[in-house]
Amino acid sequence: MSLPWSAQQVEWLQAMGLDVLRTRAVEPESRQSSESMAAAVAGIPAGLARVARGIDLAPLVERVGIPRDAASRRRFWRALRPLRKASRPG
Repeated sequence: MSLPWSAQQVEWLQAMGLDVLRTRAVEPESRQSSESMAAAVAGIPAGLARVARGIDLAPLVERVGIPRDAASRRRFWRALRPLRKASRPG
C-alpha cells in the first residue's frame, strides 16, 4: 500500500501489521498535532490537549487529575470550560 499520509499515520498502520511504502515525501506535521503528541507523551491524552486550544493544562491536571472515568471526565470538563472561554479572543 502506498499513501501520502503523515509519519504518525504510517506508524499506526505499520503497528497494525500493514505494509506501508513511502513513495512520496511525507509532509511535516502541523504544530497542533505535534503539541498534541507532546501532551500525550506527558500523560495527557492527545484529544484533551487538542480541545484545550493552547491552554496550559499542567495546573488543571495537577488540581483535577487526568480524567479516567465518567466522574473525573465531568470534573475535568467543568474545570476546563471557563479556561477555554477566557482564552477566546474578543
